[in-house]
Amino acid sequence: MNQPIIRFLTTKNYKNLQLDPSVKLNNLNIFIGSNGSGKSNFISCLKFLKDCLIPISDETRGVSSFEDAISKLGGDKILDVNVESPAKVSIACCFSQINQTGNLQKDSAILDFQLYTDRQKVRASISEEYLYGGEDLQGTSTKPPFYYYKLHNRELRQGVLSVYNFPGQEPTHFETLDNIPTSSLGLLTITTLLENSQLPPENTPVYKIRRELIKFIFQWQFYNANNMNLNLIRTAEPKIGGSDIAIANHS
Repeated sequence: MNQPIIRFLTTKNYKNLQLDPSVKLNNLNIFIGSNGSGKSNFISCLKFLKDCLIPISDETRGVSSFEDAISKLGGDKILDVNVESPAKVSIACCFSQINQTGNLQKDSAILDFQLYTDRQKVRASISEEYLYGGEDLQGTSTKPPFYYYKLHNRELRQGVLSVYNFPGQEPTHFETLDNIPTSSLGLLTITTLLENSQLPPENTPVYKIRRELIKFIFQWQFYNANNMNLNLIRTAEPKIGGSDIAIANHS
């Protein structure tokens, strides 16, 4: 992928953020709305996705990045308060790329997953996850999507992965994967799953695009003006030089 961008975001039952149909995004997006309308939750949804994919030191104690991200959100707060628990939370994020000529290549990859959430037990787990692409999955194209993988879709901890019939060449076929954890996104753990299988990672279409997507997501930066300490700003000593600080998500 070259110069990835987020093309659209879809959510269902994630806090009060009901983005169905999808919200299409551009390079610059400005959201205006009253308090409690979901502006901050839009940012928190993207931050949650990033947190799910960042390795943490607690993984040595058996805590996954996904579990840590859920803990930061609050296991009993991720589900919309108006939805009866237990229920599923759905999130789908489309990543596109701009080629060397500056043209948008639509729907290069869509990460689509569902979380089984239980407000009373304060927990959440991954119940389904897909990574797929196509010519224009939000448009009028009748061509079916290409699936890099399908995880937990028929049975928990089971899934299928697209593998080249010949190394690095189309067409592909599905190979099964077993022992897929429900406490981590497959986008993060797919390399470990491949290492534990008989499938060479470089013989899978997901191998390269997965690396590019995670690299892109790692670059996301989040700023919230509401969390700033105004007293420290007022009393701070002026400094000559230094870097400018960019702040986003100002309510």
